Amino acid sequence: MLPADKLRIIEGMYWEARELKVAALRALRPDWSEERIQAEGRRIFTCAAS
Repeated sequence: MLPADKLRIIEGMYWEARELKVAALRALRPDWSEERIQAEGRRIFTCAAS
């Protein structure tokens, strides 16, 4: 497998993980707006926090 192929796979996994985290936030915080959920998802991945 070429390095570029590996990078594409890793990038796909990263975005899938972000989507799963946002979905979890929606389930855990139904009272939050979509904007707040997206912002929290970005913050979590930017700060590498869980």
